[in-house]
Amino acid sequence: MILYLDTSAYIKLFIAESGSDSVRETVARADVLASHIIAYAEMRAAFASIVRAGRITAREMKSVKRRFDLHWTKVLRFAPDETAVRRAGAFAERFALRGYDSVHLASAFLLKGQTAMPLAFACFDVALNRAAARLGLIVKANA
Repeated sequence: MILYLDTSAYIKLFIAESGSDSVRETVARADVLASHIIAYAEMRAAFASIVRAGRITAREMKSVKRRFDLHWTKVLRFAPDETAVRRAGAFAERFALRGYDSVHLASAFLLKGQTAMPLAFACFDVALNRAAARLGLIVKANA
């Protein structure tokens, strides 16, 4: 199975919070992990926000970033192209999604069409999960 991680699920691999154990278990069962390259920037922004909120120290963040950078090299990364961006725009309108959420959804949807392997969508956003399910993706809500 290919497991597509949006940032709300991906962050739980590196920061202990509600749902982290579930994500780790789901990731362990996946054959391939996938995400959009925008997740890299979203993850780094999330790490910085977590430090600002005092949930981890700046020193701990250095370790988290190293682990993330190593992990990132093993992830199948979906890059933007005109088709994906236009599809994301259509999904944003159709499902009332935020921009980057629609980019993740379009990426998973298009990736599903390019592979014979089952593809699951891991996400912790209700609206995004609902849209993914309507598109026929296997949703791993709460991973």
